[in-house]
Order: sequence, then structure tokens, then C-alpha cells
Amino acid sequence: FNNVEVLDLSLTDTRLCSGGNGFSDGTFGYLVPRFYPGFWSPYVVRFTLSTFRPSAILRTNTRDPYLVGFWGGFIHDAYGYLAPWAFGKIVRFSLNDFDVDTTQWLDLEQVDSEMNGGFVQAFTDGVYGYLVPWRKATMEVVSTVARFNLQEFSASGVDFLNLRSFDTALSYYVGGYAEGGYGYLIPSDHARVVRFSLLEFSVVDVFDLQSILTSAPNFAGGFTNGL
Repeated sequence: FNNVEVLDLSLTDTRLCSGGNGFSDGTFGYLVPRFYPGFWSPYVVRFTLSTFRPSAILRTNTRDPYLVGFWGGFIHDAYGYLAPWAFGKIVRFSLNDFDVDTTQWLDLEQVDSEMNGGFVQAFTDGVYGYLVPWRKATMEVVSTVARFNLQEFSASGVDFLNLRSFDTALSYYVGGYAEGGYGYLIPSDHARVVRFSLLEFSVVDVFDLQSILTSAPNFAGGFTNGL
């Protein structure tokens, strides 16, 4: 537990600053592009896990200048998905091709003009992708969970869940996951954990951790062990 390796992407290209998150398909690791000083980053970096070396770079904004500034993402089947933070466009790229010509995007603003970014994380239940609401690049707090059908990947497969319609204090979440028929949202700087039904896509319960905490919370994410 003392062998540490470092992959310095700046040696490949000084613009390769992730700032977002990452995920893996078991063969490659993928880094989600967010921000580089002076511009929103469009560069998804793929590196080989076995050699811990860069493999390829995908520039997402070649066909649309607003396909930049992501934060979280996930893998399902043969695709990688990027959660839109700076703008409202979800990107889907092929893990096999990893090529701009086969990259697709879904514009949430075509469904709701207010959905122009602010999603900090994403997760899937195998049927839908879910976007976790945090805050926009303008610092406007977001309180709506976006859900999109993975197979359709079109505007007709998009639904929204406005958390504030259940409780005006429900906003500003930083992580989430799906387990046992429910989606869970992890709060940022407050203590209200949300659980909603994946089937009905409605809020089921709110657990306020403040009753058991001795100080103000500041969570960065969450996960489950299946129990």
C-alpha cells in the first residue's frame, strides 16, 4: 500500500484539465471535462487502466460549441454519458468508437427552457439516466431532477421531478445513486437526504440528518453497499 503512480496529462496537452469526475468500463478510465482556466473544457480523456497511460482524446464540441462544461457521468452498455453543468446538453459517446462522428447529445432546453445546466452528477438504474441538481454556472440553485430514457435518448423520453413542489427547502444536491427501486440524493451543505421512487418518479421520503448531527454537514457524495 505504498506504490503510487501519477498520470500527468499536461505532458500530453496542457489543456487536459478535467476538474469533473471519472468512470471506467473495466478496460479504460474516462475523465469528465469541466473547466480549464479561460474556457469550458470539451476534452474527454481516455486512459488505459493496465498501463496507466493516455489512450485517446474526444473533443465533444466539434459539432456543437455548447457541448462543454460537464461534471459527472456514467457508463451503460456501450455508451458513456456526461452530465451537463455549464449548459443543458447531455452527451452520449460510443465506448467502442470513441469518435466525435458517433457522439450524440440531448438538449434539455428543448423540453424545458429552464433546464440549461446545473447538474453536478448522474447515475442510472439501467433504464433511465438521472441528473442530480446542484447549481448552475451562474450560481443559481437547481432543484429539479431530470430523467431521460437511455434507449430512446430523445426529448420524448425526458421527465422532470421538481423537488420544491414537495418541500421548498429541497435543492442543492451533490450526488446520488439508485438502489432497491429508489433513487437517493445526497445533500451538499444541508442535511435533507431525498429518496424517490424510480418507478413512479415521485418523492417518497425525506430524511433530515440534522436531528443526529452535532455540526453543520458538508457532504461531497454518497454510495451504497446494497443493504
